[in-house]
Amino acid sequence: MRTITKYQANDGSEYNNAAAAYARDLLLVETETVMSQLGEIPEDVKSGKGWLQHKINNVNRCRKAILKLCIFYLPDYSDIFHGNPGRNSYVGRILDDNGGPLCDAWNRLCCIDDHAREHQQQYFANNGPEPDHMCIESR
Repeated sequence: MRTITKYQANDGSEYNNAAAAYARDLLLVETETVMSQLGEIPEDVKSGKGWLQHKINNVNRCRKAILKLCIFYLPDYSDIFHGNPGRNSYVGRILDDNGGPLCDAWNRLCCIDDHAREHQQQYFANNGPEPDHMCIESR
């Protein structure tokens, strides 16, 4: 019999060494710090009743910061994260394959349209809000 030691990061993911778990915790904190600039999503937005109006500069700042984290944590794909990739770029596919906090952050950013309106889902960011949608909150 042998002893097996596992390390668990704050999001519940498990690793075989402490350094990998620590790196995951660091990524969680960095991603949360960046996305906290957008604040919490109101329940009415989550339920699809309307959108959350952001300031375009805040959204752009978050998007750039998340892409910088992607370059750092996923260097094999760094050429895809440079520039200003849009909602429908390969960034989403790569992050979806890797999962985790960067994927969650990018998915949220993809729900924000060109007018800085955060919708319940990316469909409305690409195609515009439904006629009965309204601005729930402005930040």
